[in-house]
Order: sequence, then structure tokens, then C-alpha cells
Amino acid sequence: MTRIALSFALSLFAMTMLANEASARRMAPRPLIERVTPTGNPGEFEIVGRNLGRMQFFLGPVNVPVVERQTYRVRVVVPPTYRPTGGVRWRMQGPAGQFLGPAYVAPQQNALQITSVTPPTAAPGSEVVIHGRGFGVRPGQNLVLFGGQRLIVRNARPNQLRVILPRVNTTGQFEVQVGAARAVSQPYTVMPGITIQNAQVMPDRTIMIQGAGFTPDVMVRLARRPLRILEVSPNQIRAVMPRRRGRGELTVQRPDGSIARFGMGSVQVLSPLQVLSISPMQAAPGSLLVIQGMGFGVRPRQVQVSVGGVPFQVQSVTDREIRVLVPPRPVSGLVMVTIRGQQAQSTQSFNSAAGLQIAGISPQRGAPGTEVSIRGSGFHPVAGHNLVTLNGVQAQVIRATPNELIVRIPNAQSGLIEVHVGALVARSQRPFVIAAPPSIHHLEPMAGPPGSLVIVHGSGFGNRPRLVHADIGGVPAQVRGVQDGRLELIVPPNARSGRITVEVGLRGGAASPQQFQVVTTQAAAANIMPQQVYPGVEVTIRGRGFPRSQIFVGFAGARRPVPVQRVSPVELRAIVPAGAQTGPVSLLLPGGQTMPVGMVTVGAAPQGLAITHIEAQCPFVGCRAVIHGHGFDPRISWDRLRFGGRRVRVLSATANTMTIELPNTPMTDNFVLRIRRQRAVSAPFTVQPRQGRPPRRPRRGVTVQVR
Repeated sequence: MTRIALSFALSLFAMTMLANEASARRMAPRPLIERVTPTGNPGEFEIVGRNLGRMQFFLGPVNVPVVERQTYRVRVVVPPTYRPTGGVRWRMQGPAGQFLGPAYVAPQQNALQITSVTPPTAAPGSEVVIHGRGFGVRPGQNLVLFGGQRLIVRNARPNQLRVILPRVNTTGQFEVQVGAARAVSQPYTVMPGITIQNAQVMPDRTIMIQGAGFTPDVMVRLARRPLRILEVSPNQIRAVMPRRRGRGELTVQRPDGSIARFGMGSVQVLSPLQVLSISPMQAAPGSLLVIQGMGFGVRPRQVQVSVGGVPFQVQSVTDREIRVLVPPRPVSGLVMVTIRGQQAQSTQSFNSAAGLQIAGISPQRGAPGTEVSIRGSGFHPVAGHNLVTLNGVQAQVIRATPNELIVRIPNAQSGLIEVHVGALVARSQRPFVIAAPPSIHHLEPMAGPPGSLVIVHGSGFGNRPRLVHADIGGVPAQVRGVQDGRLELIVPPNARSGRITVEVGLRGGAASPQQFQVVTTQAAAANIMPQQVYPGVEVTIRGRGFPRSQIFVGFAGARRPVPVQRVSPVELRAIVPAGAQTGPVSLLLPGGQTMPVGMVTVGAAPQGLAITHIEAQCPFVGCRAVIHGHGFDPRISWDRLRFGGRRVRVLSATANTMTIELPNTPMTDNFVLRIRRQRAVSAPFTVQPRQGRPPRRPRRGVTVQVR
């Protein structure tokens, strides 16, 4: 009786535990995955959802370890050896049971990219949006730099980032780093904010607004009414005043949202005669002085200009501008303008004591196009009023101040730099040396794998490796050796096929005329068909991994290897050259690699006359083509070739090849070759008209004669 009671009690306890476990499963909250996104780190994903705290995650039978848990998100890392199959879904396992999530989507390689930045320009400290793909879903996963300065990321999504611009006025590039991935944007300009320093109402009912940060697309409002803009410069706006001014304020606004306000109570209303500015404020005797203002009239005899009582000779007068010559004697002070008893003077002081001179030039050497700073005194602040020459050739003046000129060196020989301002001339004490820009003639070899040596032949490389910067397909390459006409580079591990560019200090840069092919796959040849050949026959070589160009085939007995036609990465075609003998055939790949292909038996060409195939450089009229076959006569006068009933010009001929010029009449027909009493006909061939040009109609009775 005791054993029966004990067995019944144990059974009742087990049933109770199973019921409690099933009840706990029913009461446990059901987990849910809302989204799974890659973080940018290799194999790392972020799972966002609910009730994920005690869950384990699987992809098929593979357990995906958890590296970080939070309330509503989990960060996991997929093992690098995992290779997904079609239809794999995320699976969760926990106390509440097993649940399926969304399908697994492998992250794209090199998916990080910046497509655009909005707005296209903004003021310092503004918020901009970087659009692209592959960004981290959390701000802390994205490292954003601008001009080398780290930015604050306000918000992050897989396709956009909101960042705060630095408080500097500069032009740079946005750089985003997510894990090991990196992306760079196009150059971006941070514009300064708008400021209004002064506003003046002119007698002609226009308003002159002085300030900073103005752009051609600004909008000016007075009492919320838009004004018609006449002229805009970065520091000044000229607009039309309405008949009724209103009592509101003056505002200037840029499309990026920058706005400046100015109270109408501070606006000055000018009298009819005003001197607004003088240019330059310092000039040598005999140079030209320009006075800007209003109310000057148009009669030079009624205008008197003086500085400190010393009169200036008036050259020309308009209602807004007076041009005068600086007198020979030194003068200084405010400029006084007198017109029919009315007087107005400048707010700026003029000084003619300093003459025109050049104190220094920086740099002292460079290639044509180099920007050079000329320091000195007596320069005209208007760039166009300074004439700068190098060895007699005029240079472009980019910017000008009374003490500095920024010029672009012309294509001239080395010599002294001269500055002409009016009748004055100043010369540099030391000559400017023209350094010839580098140039690239050819590459040796034209292709190669990463880590191999490529020699760049050219000129102007110098002999200082630290001044030479070289790229292969946009990837920096190591400079192993430098001579003036020879440059040795090491192909970088991550190089891409493309042109080689070289920059040498201040001399400038150059790009190779050809592209360098980076060989990244190992080529292999399987067989050659047919194996019974004779000169002029086309053979087919099959294999894998053949590069796009620079492939040759060497035949035993041939004087030189022959180029091949690449049909696909697994098939090559070549023509057996004259002089080929029975023996091995080898494949010559870029970079000097030689690969055996097989053996061929070369016999004598068949008797008689025949055309086997036609190899054309292009299918258009006037292009050159090569006719292959046997029985040809090396004397071109004996090879009588016709196409569409018309004679075809034969340029050269051998026993197996004939170089011709395609006829000028587009059509489809057969080439008919007659040599003595023998006749051969080719397969149909189509001569196409030149693209963009109508086909030429041949005149009756005109044929191409064989020379």
C-alpha cells in the first residue's frame, strides 16, 4: 500500500510540473523582430524588436552569437565561414519556444556610398543631410569628417545622416566611415552667414546695401515686399526702392536659410553729390585714381578734384565715376570733389608717397599655370588695372590688393616678372624659373599583378622621390625610384586597372596615354584546335582567366609572336604566321608570363587559290582589312580583287595574307579574287557606312585601280 501511494504522488508531481511549464510558455510574452540591418562592420547585424532579452538566434543550423543586448535591440555577428543558401530565415529560440523572423539578406560588399548633400551650400553651424547608402542605423556607428574635423551626427538612417557643419568658412569633402568601409563626397562649400553693415538710399531711388555673404540668388525685402535687384556682389547689393518705403525692416535672405535684418531707421539718405569710395587708396605718381560716387554729371570742365589743396588732372567723368591722374608730387589726405560750388569728400585717405616696387615672389619656380604671389607696394586694387608679364608674355591677374598680386604663370620661358600700373613699371630682382611639367610616354609592362614593378617612361619627373605622387587607377602606388625620365612604381595590393597619374611638386601632373591592366586572376590554357595547321589558318585556344588585352601567341620557327583576338575570358583566336614550324605553342600574357598551350603540326599550304576568312579593323568604308587564305601572289599587281563588281585596292600581299582597303560603297557581297587563271570567292561580307555620315554614291564609270 505504501509503494502504490508513493508512485501515485510522484506521477501527480510530474503532471503538475508539466502543466506549470506549459502554462509558463503560454504566459511568456511572444518575441517579435521588426527589422534586421547590417551595421557596416564585417558580419555584424542589428536586430530591432520586442521581447528579445533571453532569446538565442540561428541561421538554419548555425548559432549566431550575441555581442550586445539592449531593451529593444540586439547586436549579433554572423560567423565569417557561414555561406547562406536560398530561403534562409532568422530563427529565435527561448523559453517561450521557437519563432521565425524575416529572411536573411547578406550585406552588399562596398555598399557604403555618398550620393549627395542637401542643401548644396549652408552657413557654418547649420544642419545638412548626407544622402547615400550603407550608413549605420545609430549615430555612434558613423564617423563623419569634414576637412579632417569630426562632425556631430544628429540622426542616422541606412540612407541618410544629419550632421552639424563646423563653424568655419571653407571648402572640403565629407568623409563617412562605418567600420572598415569608407566613402567620400564631392567638394562642399560652407558659405559665411549674411551680415548687413550699412544701407544707403541713393538720389536715383536705389538702395545700396553693404555687408558680407551675399550670393547672386539672394532675395531682398523691405517691409516684407520684395525689391528688384540690379547688381549683386559678395559685399554689396544694389536694388530699386519702392515709391512707398513702409515701416518694416530690411531683410536679405539666401536660399540656404541664412538671413540678415537691418532697421530702416539706420538707413542713410544721401545728398545728390556723394563720394562713396576711391580706388586705389595708395598709388604711385602718374597712375590712375578712380572715384566712385553720384551726382558727378558728365562735363569734365565743371569737376575739380584735389587732395590737400593739390589739384588732380581729370581724365573722364560719368554720373557715378571720376577718373583722375595722380600728380607727380607726393600728396596724402582726403579726396575733395567740387562741382559748381558743391563739395563732397571721401571718407578714405589717399597716399601717393610710396612708389611701385616688387619686394618678393613666392614661389620662385613652377610650371605654367602655377599661382604666384607678388608682394610689394603701389599695386592697383582692381586686378584688371595691373599688367603683369613674364619674359614679355602677359600673365593672368587673379586677385589684387595695394600690396599683393596673385597671378597665374603663362606659357613662357624663364625670366623677370614685370608689373605695369599706369606709366610705372617695377621688375623683380630674381627671375622666375619655368619648370617643365612632367609627361608620360609609355609604360613597361602594360599589365601586371599587385606587387609587381611597373616602369613609367617619360620626362620631367625630377630626382626627389618625396615630391612625386603616383596613382594606378586612382589608388596610390609606392614610388621605388625616380629619375628625370624614368619612374619605378610598385603595383599596390588593392590597385584597379586604369591610367597611371603622376604629380611632381609644383611642376604639375600627367596621365599615361594607355591604361595599366591589373592582372587579378590566374590564367590557364587547356588546348589548341586544330592541331594540323598550315600558315594562314586560324586556331582556337581554350582555357580560363584570359586578360582583356596584350595577349600574344608564339609558334615554333616564327620570327615574332602574333597578337590574338579575345573572344571571351575562356577563348582566344590567332592566325598561324608564315614561317611557323611543327612544335610547341606558348601563350604570352601581360607582365611577361609565358604559358604552354600544346603542340601543333605545321604542314604545307594546300594547292590552289582559296580565301579562308577576312579580318577587318572596322566594318566601315575606307577601313583596312586582311584577307587570309592561300595561293596569293606577293606581287600586288597580279592580285585582282573585286567586291560588288568593282576593283578593290590591295595595299600589300604575301602568300597567305592580303591587306586591302574596304571599298567606299556600302553593301553586302562576296570578294572575288583572280590570280592568273585561278579564281576564289569569299563568304558574304558587309561594308557599312560611316556613323553620322550618309553613304557616298559612287559616280558611274569610276573604279579603284590597283597600283
